Amino acid sequence: FFFFFFFFFFFFFFFFFCIGAGNLCDGQVLVLHDMLGLNQGFKPKFLRHFAQLADEVKGAVGTYVEAVKDSSFPTAEESY
Repeated sequence: FFFFFFFFFFFFFFFFFCIGAGNLCDGQVLVLHDMLGLNQGFKPKFLRHFAQLADEVKGAVGTYVEAVKDSSFPTAEESY
């Protein structure tokens, strides 16, 4: 039974859902962080960045850090 399960999983994953295999397979596997452009400098041939969010995330984290440092976050409305 284990062999059958392993064979089925291997066949299903590698022959229908493919990483960088082209448009003739049934589905493509992309890592969310790669697809959203969060990993700058990483762009293999099969990857398309559907967004460039790395700078947005860095800006948001920077804004959060500054708000915490200057005690403007959390406010009384955002606290329990």
